[in-house]
Amino acid sequence: MATAGKSLQGVLQNDLEPEIISHDPETGNEKSKPKDNDKSIKTKKKKKKKKRKRKTKAQKEQEKLEKGAKKIQQDEDAMDKFINKINMWLAKHLSEVFLLFDTFDTNGTGFLSYMQFKTGLVEVKIPCNKVELHLFTQLMDDEKTNLIDYQKLSHGIIKNRMVEFAEELEYCEVCGMGETDATFNPKIKRYVQLELRMSTFNQIRNHHSHFFIVVLSDTLIQFLINQIFLFTQISTTRMALFTDRACTADSMLPDNNSLEECGFFGYCKSHPQEVVLFYDFRVDFTECSLLMADHYF
Repeated sequence: MATAGKSLQGVLQNDLEPEIISHDPETGNEKSKPKDNDKSIKTKKKKKKKKRKRKTKAQKEQEKLEKGAKKIQQDEDAMDKFINKINMWLAKHLSEVFLLFDTFDTNGTGFLSYMQFKTGLVEVKIPCNKVELHLFTQLMDDEKTNLIDYQKLSHGIIKNRMVEFAEELEYCEVCGMGETDATFNPKIKRYVQLELRMSTFNQIRNHHSHFFIVVLSDTLIQFLINQIFLFTQISTTRMALFTDRACTADSMLPDNNSLEECGFFGYCKSHPQEVVLFYDFRVDFTECSLLMADHYF
């Protein structure tokens, strides 16, 4: 009885609802609007969902490389190890790399595409995985032209290339760069970007014996001399660093002194102090068979 009563009440309620009547402005006739509870009105069309475009395999691989490269850049220790590894490898294999890239550069422009650059480095067996190789390629393309000036490899990877400057700052609040009487905070590690140039070829701007290196301000001069040996593969026991291109005795830096003790205090990692030093050496002839011979013929 309760169920029958409810159904009867619903029927009566529907019959008692006033019918909405409106006038047709064109004909002047009255017309009734359908009731709101009409099932045909309540039926809504289902909206078609837009299908997302599926990424290609190449796009997915590219995104993976970008994420991996960004992760290395965000880790300072990992970035330092990566740059040092590449610079040390280039010091030993630079001539081999140049010979191969010269064959790729058939037009003699000095530029290679990303694909040519990566393919060549893989061919000479650079100690990098795919992510590191992608990062290396990005660092070599400073102006984002998708072309690599492979002649810049003679300079190695400059450490502050990984810092993207929104604008050139005249003063740094962290390290005091740009202030003549800056207060040096001993807790902040300070860096010096060195351009080491062989004095003999100083007039040649991009000679392969010139290279860059970024080190802490407390680095010893002897360590820098060892880096020159690794980069140039010069065999001598008499190598020295100078502040003057003439390499005079007064401008020679003592081996046991640090850069700070030589007057190069450095700035923060984002703005390393830029310094140009010159190196020179004397060739040892201790193993020369002609000089060691008793008689000349």
